[in-house]
Parts: sequence; C-alpha cells; structure tokens
Amino acid sequence: MGWRRSSQAPIADRASAWVTCVLVLAAALSVTGCAGELPIPGQTSSTAAGATTATTEAQAVQLGKQVAATWSEAIQKLVPLLEGTPPIASLQAPVAQLKEDYVQKMVTLGRQIAALDESQRQTAYARTTDILDSTANSDWFQSYMRLYDQYAAGSDQTSQDFAVLLSTFNTLTQYAFFDVLKEQDPDEARRLGIQ
Repeated sequence: MGWRRSSQAPIADRASAWVTCVLVLAAALSVTGCAGELPIPGQTSSTAAGATTATTEAQAVQLGKQVAATWSEAIQKLVPLLEGTPPIASLQAPVAQLKEDYVQKMVTLGRQIAALDESQRQTAYARTTDILDSTANSDWFQSYMRLYDQYAAGSDQTSQDFAVLLSTFNTLTQYAFFDVLKEQDPDEARRLGIQ
C-alpha cells in the first residue's frame, strides 16, 4: 500500500483506512506460524494445561494491549512536535529519533510475543487490532492525519521524504509482530537482529 495523500477523502475516512492499513500489515501473522508447539516445561496434567493456557492467554492479551498502547503513545508524542508545522529541517532529527525509540519499544514487546506459541501470538495480535480499530476517530489520530496532510502537501522532495517518515509511524506495530516485519521489511528485521 502506498502512502499517497488523497485530499478528496474526508479525514475520518482516511483515518479509518490508515488504521486498517496498520491491521493489514500485521495480517500476515495470521497465515504464518510454527509447524508445531513445544511442550510447556513442568506441565504434567490437564489441570496444569488449563491453568497454563489461561495464564498464557492473559499474558497474550496484556501484550496486545501494550502494543496498542505503545503505538498510541508514539502518535501522541509525534503530534505536538508537528503542531504549527515547523520547518522540516528542525523536525527531521527529533522525529526520526522518536520513531527509533518506539521501534525499540515495539521490538522489546515483540520478543515477548515471539516467545508465545502460535495461538497466543494470534491472541496478542487480535487484541492489538481490536484496540487499534477503535482509535480511528480519536482526536489525536485525527490530528496526526491532518498534520501528515499538511506536510505531504509540499511538492519538493524534502517534503515528500518527510511525509514518508511520518507515515511510517502508522506501521510501528509491525515491529512487535516479527513474522510481519520479516515479510514487510526484511532489511529492518535484519538491522534489528530479528531472525
């Protein structure tokens, strides 16, 4: 999916589409997975299996919530930097650093998610997507879309490059779902040591 600006669609419609894009980028997770599951150490009875599953499921749900909260926090920290549309030259370094900070936070969460079995990774993914789907109409996300549009309206290469950087905040969740990251951006996966 490209990051072209469309001035014809209302911001609310595009916001929903952008959130959907976040979800679509992570959709590859649903078709990838492990060939099998490893046994859980110490699991000796069906009672232990039920308790372990409930604990792991709660962990997966919590991780999904953390991924969504981390993404929301990143966007909400980006918006104040962009308010008033300061010159790109003054924003390039702080915005790039903010993105890298949140990439690292997502990778940390991703390592925890990767340690789960396939079913629980799906649970984490589902919880993330449920929460992200509900953010399209939030004021902060609408501000992000509006500010993105303002910077993307520039016809020079610097404006377009900066708009691309801004758009990558929308896909930060892929860094928490390693199968998606490896598929969508294998160079980034290698840079981050994700095998």
